[in-house]
Amino acid sequence: MIVIALLVGGCRAEVAEAAPRPAAIGVAAARTGPPELGLVRWRRGYDAALAVAKAEGKPLLVLFDEVPGCATVNAYGHEVLSDPILADAAETLFVPVAVYNNEGGADRAVLDRFGEPAWNNPVVRFVGGDGREVAPRLTHAEGAVGLARRMVAALRATGREVPGWLAVVADEGAETTAEATFATACFWEGEGALGALPGVTGSAAGFQGGREVVRLELDPAKTSREAVERAARGLGYAPAGDGRFAPSAADDKYHLRHSPLRFVPMTPLQRTRVNAALARAGDVDAWLSPRQRALRDAIARRPDGGLPEQLDVGRDGLAAAWARVGETFSERKTD
Repeated sequence: MIVIALLVGGCRAEVAEAAPRPAAIGVAAARTGPPELGLVRWRRGYDAALAVAKAEGKPLLVLFDEVPGCATVNAYGHEVLSDPILADAAETLFVPVAVYNNEGGADRAVLDRFGEPAWNNPVVRFVGGDGREVAPRLTHAEGAVGLARRMVAALRATGREVPGWLAVVADEGAETTAEATFATACFWEGEGALGALPGVTGSAAGFQGGREVVRLELDPAKTSREAVERAARGLGYAPAGDGRFAPSAADDKYHLRHSPLRFVPMTPLQRTRVNAALARAGDVDAWLSPRQRALRDAIARRPDGGLPEQLDVGRDGLAAAWARVGETFSERKTD
């Protein structure tokens, strides 16, 4: 059992007492509370939330927040806590509870218990049901990838399963990357096959020396160029050698590009994994969070919804893209 304490500042807005079940999350990106709290539906009352976490066998995620907050607090709410994947992780893998760091009473008692200052910028702490921390303290400066990585670490420290859609976000921000380019008879199929290899953090289809090739980005902390080359040769793809790589936007992520999932905002690495799963008729859902699956299903029910394609969303732009799609979908739904 984990307790995760996330400290951001103090706030006065009321938050729903109970967090929703995954099926109730829905598609819209509308917030149910102050913008400083993002998309997550937070409980109130630390001790009561801890009791629920113990009863449900889930970790507890505790947010210390300030509402109304400064620019830093608002940015964290808009960019990190409004990330649909992190919001899903908070609501489905943890029991989320908010503690206001500019309030007295019970909230101040929890602040004192953790030794955290009042009126502070976002900080996250991860604690087990026995009161001992299970992952290092996290500051707001570590952003969405930092929070995802700490969530993964906390889940693993307590022996809990980490879903692929959260693990992929934690793998997104490799500090250093390497590249490898492979010749393919067809880069549509080549990218689908190579994009599934362990340690690959990105893929692109294009041309080099007049040949169709696939360029991969690799995380040296998880794999090596030699290991990827061995795996690629086993799939029938040889290194392309040196040369100028010319990306082909129309051919990149071909299987995703021709799927309704092209309208669902994803991170770049998610798109690589989903494209690979589609190419191999694999388990696409393993790479999509509950909110993303709900949007996909809603699109299937209304294919003429007029949504824009979401094939160029960067990692840091996911929250904003999700908000835009949520607004667009809601407008089309009421037409």
